[in-house]
Formats: sequence, C-alpha cells, structure tokens
Amino acid sequence: MPPTLDSLQFDARTHVLPIRLLFHDRFDPTRTLARLQTPKLLLYSMNDPGRYWDVAAEPKQRAIVANGQDYLDSLRGFLGKYLPGR
Repeated sequence: MPPTLDSLQFDARTHVLPIRLLFHDRFDPTRTLARLQTPKLLLYSMNDPGRYWDVAAEPKQRAIVANGQDYLDSLRGFLGKYLPGR
C-alpha cells in the first residue's frame, strides 16, 4: 500500500519537503529537475523506465519499488541520509 499524505506528515523530517505539492500538483518536472541542486529521491515501479533519472541533476537517489511494495523505507532512508538527526 503506498503512503498517504497523512502518513508522511507524521515523519518530523518531512516538514522541509513540499509533501502537499508532491501529492497534489501535476506538472512536467523535467526543467526543474535539471536545474535543482538539492537532493532528490526518485521513486520508480518495476515497470517504469525512469524517464526523469537521466535529466535530474545530482545529488539524486533512485528507489525501485515492486508493485504493491511500501516505499516508506526508501523515503526514510533518503531522509536519514540528507537530514540526519532531525
């Protein structure tokens, strides 16, 4: 079961992320990902070709999520790497 907006807002580290925008806005992120110099976690399903991986500027991290797999562990690992101790 994928995480919901409510479940992610319980993690204290997510207050620095635009969680609401990630769950509600629909836009083409290509230009933004190419310019953005902040850490990025890109989540892909097993069947997704990862179309934004090549255009995203570093630092970036990819997580392949199996169908139906909960990806909260990938999100927590990413937050722990870039926002330790928060």
